[in-house]
Amino acid sequence: MKWSATELAYLAGIMDADGCFYIGQPGQKTHTLRLFVMSTSKCLIDYLYKTYGGFQYSRKIEKLTWKIRHEWFIDRQVLDELLERLKPYLIIKKEQCEVAITFRKTFLRGKRKYHKIPEDLLVIRNQCHQRMRLLNKKGP
Repeated sequence: MKWSATELAYLAGIMDADGCFYIGQPGQKTHTLRLFVMSTSKCLIDYLYKTYGGFQYSRKIEKLTWKIRHEWFIDRQVLDELLERLKPYLIIKKEQCEVAITFRKTFLRGKRKYHKIPEDLLVIRNQCHQRMRLLNKKGP
């Protein structure tokens, strides 16, 4: 993928303000990484989707006084390249990006499939998961 320095700097600003790096453990079986942005601006989400790919969707209004919330997130194929290129432009969430890069390096490239994830990689994934939770913690 080719993104200009301006596009990467703009995305970094969006990530620092409204974006999130998240490592989850759905069903306690494996870990997943998400880079996402939520906004009430459909125009912004459309721009992110058009420029970086990934996925977008809109959530229903939960209360009549709320605006519709639009979301964008990126998939694994683009994520590895984007994280490395985005990191120099981040300010607030640079450490989250570094944790995300470390986490993604535990996924072996190619067609190798494991029935069981090697223990050393599981340890790193768990460390990244815990670190990201701490970095994303709200409140004191």
